[in-house]
Amino acid sequence: MTDGWEPHKDGFTLGNVGVFPGFLTSWEVWENFSGEWRVVDPLLAVSQSGPMRLPGAVPPYPSRERTREETIDAVKALALQWLSERQQA
Repeated sequence: MTDGWEPHKDGFTLGNVGVFPGFLTSWEVWENFSGEWRVVDPLLAVSQSGPMRLPGAVPPYPSRERTREETIDAVKALALQWLSERQQA
């Protein structure tokens, strides 16, 4: 079963929204504007690793690691949220 996302070059697209590799191990949300793919403004990205800021936690924060697939799933969810908010505006 497919979630509707289609492979596109080194990322994935769903209509006019896409997710593509960003800096180091992050993935970014992009939009297709007038036939050209560009990063959305403000930048929306999900990192494969980084600090977890848990309620009540103080530095140094514990760190988290995501697999590539978990990172892609998280940025796809972020892209869908961005798209939904944009359509409501």
